[in-house]
Amino acid sequence: MKAEREKWSGRVTATALRFQTGQYELAEEEEICRIILVSGGSFTLVRGGESLLVNPGCVLLLGPGGGLLQQAGHIAPELIGCRFPAGVLPVLKNLMQRDFMPLFEPGEQTALYGPVQWLGRLRTLLGMMQSAENEPESPGMIYLALILHYVEQECRSERQDIRPRNETVEQICAYLAANYQQKFSLTDVAARFYLSPYYLSRLFRRVTGQSIVDYINGRRIEAAQKLLEEGRVLRQGKALKKNDRLQPGDVLTLCIPDPSPVEILPQDIPLDVVYEDGDVIVVNKPTGMVMHPAPGHPDGTLVNALLYHCGDSLSGINGEIRPGIVHRIDKDTSGLLIVAKNDTAHRHLAEQIKAHSFTREYEAIVYGHFKERQFTVDAPIGRHKTDRKKMCVTEENSRHAVTHVQVLAEYPGFSHIRCRLETGRTHQIRVHMAYMGHPVVGDPVYAPGRPDCGVQGQCLHAKKIGFIHPRTGEYMEFDSALPQYFTALLMKISKE
Repeated sequence: MKAEREKWSGRVTATALRFQTGQYELAEEEEICRIILVSGGSFTLVRGGESLLVNPGCVLLLGPGGGLLQQAGHIAPELIGCRFPAGVLPVLKNLMQRDFMPLFEPGEQTALYGPVQWLGRLRTLLGMMQSAENEPESPGMIYLALILHYVEQECRSERQDIRPRNETVEQICAYLAANYQQKFSLTDVAARFYLSPYYLSRLFRRVTGQSIVDYINGRRIEAAQKLLEEGRVLRQGKALKKNDRLQPGDVLTLCIPDPSPVEILPQDIPLDVVYEDGDVIVVNKPTGMVMHPAPGHPDGTLVNALLYHCGDSLSGINGEIRPGIVHRIDKDTSGLLIVAKNDTAHRHLAEQIKAHSFTREYEAIVYGHFKERQFTVDAPIGRHKTDRKKMCVTEENSRHAVTHVQVLAEYPGFSHIRCRLETGRTHQIRVHMAYMGHPVVGDPVYAPGRPDCGVQGQCLHAKKIGFIHPRTGEYMEFDSALPQYFTALLMKISKE
């Protein structure tokens, strides 16, 4: 058995996959299986006439056969891949009493969207495999066995109730729940959210544990149950009860109530419009303005202002509460954001955000000084265990988060910094700076007890935004001047 392991170990290899001219070709090798870990950037796998969009944080399992990886977005994908002969799998089955062969059927592909913890372990193991390839007795088989152990566990979690959060799926669920009376197909929903049907099907089931059809039917059943409870199902003119049995010849009458409109009124609120055309509008949001209506903020929001300014020409993907909203910034954060005027533009922009090809730069004033003038914070962000309104750096139920930081200037007790977002998690800059021990000045959530220096809310400004125009394909970039509250604080701390 040792001889068998040694025979195969030298043929188990790991290497970084380098895209040339935006693509990487998988050679047609009948007996070669592959595992590909996606650290950054997105790509589309084209194989056997099918296409699959693969985003950062995914692991791609490929059975024997060729294919083509095509870059999606402007950021080149960061991939590390492991390749091994299919003949290794029976050997591992005998050694470990575990059958991994169903994971690598010829011509098949599977994308796993696992949590940070196991992705980090895979990245470590693949790196160790790559480093040890030139050793006299290559331990490739050992590393592969460990990798497949974690992969199998993740595949098993798909059949359990261990489900990760996914913003795209949450948006889709909200849309389906609001429009369950319409007729939908998988293709219709995929097109609306700019996804491939195959990718959407696997992602939706991975996150929710059910198909889109089952989800829609569930919402319809819930609606029917509610009508029954409200006495709107009549039998011979009398309200039908839950426990009533139907008899042959019974005539049922369904009284469907008129839909209650969502009362979001257009309001003549001044907007600082930086750019506008038929597809997009770029606005400079002031600090203190809420993005969309919510409990405690029924009006006076950016959405109210947009409805007055744009009328009906806003995308409907995010529903009636958030028309046109592609991405958000906090109430007390000022600066640039882009709004979509139609669904096509919305889908294109959302795809750019997912592919990390969307430029977002912020400037902030934080407490204290850093050891380095330029650095990167790579720390996963998830919901706080005890305070559900807060986010925090955690390995549990978290999402990959990366912020690139540059110190622009230092003052006594403070630093003026620029932050470029690689990912866009809730409160990302605020959480990462607090994690570094240098929270944003005035942050009421992540800098409690610190002097606010007279700032109402955190001193954080979305200064630059860049994107590929959804219609023209042209890259566009906009920059905004620092607002008065920001420059006033800079002047104040410079004199101390």
